[in-house]
Amino acid sequence: IPLSYAAILGGTMTLIGTSTNLIVSSFLEDATGEGLAFFDFFLVGLPVTLIGLVVIVFSSRLLPSSSAEQIDI
Repeated sequence: IPLSYAAILGGTMTLIGTSTNLIVSSFLEDATGEGLAFFDFFLVGLPVTLIGLVVIVFSSRLLPSSSAEQIDI
């Protein structure tokens, strides 16, 4: 789960990182005739990603540990 959340956070830094960024860019292009550039989300996405990664690292200790029990077939 932490790896999935980290990938989602990393996707917030670029235009093609998440589908929501592409939708926002297309709405802006329809309204103004000019879309967003590839790294326009970087200034907001970088701090959010760094803060999110810190939260993930510290909260991953709260996840249950898996038991490595062998299953007999």
